[in-house]
Amino acid sequence: MVAVNVGVVLASLLFMRRMAQSVSIEEDSEAQVATDSGLWQDYVMPRDTVVYSIDGPLFFGAAETLEKTLRRSQNRVRTIVIRMRRVPFMDTTGLSALDEIVADVQRAGSRVVLCEVRANVLEKFRRDRRLRNAGRVFRERR
Repeated sequence: MVAVNVGVVLASLLFMRRMAQSVSIEEDSEAQVATDSGLWQDYVMPRDTVVYSIDGPLFFGAAETLEKTLRRSQNRVRTIVIRMRRVPFMDTTGLSALDEIVADVQRAGSRVVLCEVRANVLEKFRRDRRLRNAGRVFRERR
């Protein structure tokens, strides 16, 4: 009986580790932003703006990766855009971590804009009400 419980706990920890490793956070180039947004090819992103895309579920394990990524760029930019179109779900711990990250970035004098948020994640934002200070939150394009 003890072995089964230990196995379940270990399997849960392994699952969380794999999920955290499956999340990727990448900086989007100007060309990528222009192509994805349907903008002109000669689009020029403002110098003090950086765009990141999150690909995968955002929960406490993956939030650490996001935090490290944003901390590296917050000194050189005034606006950080986080594209969340590929975030299928977000748990409460991920929401809490994202709220803390946004607050830290804002205290450092930068602005955070969350965009392309899926409807189910947007509903979590509305119910939780923690991310009220994170710029504007836009719905996913349809």
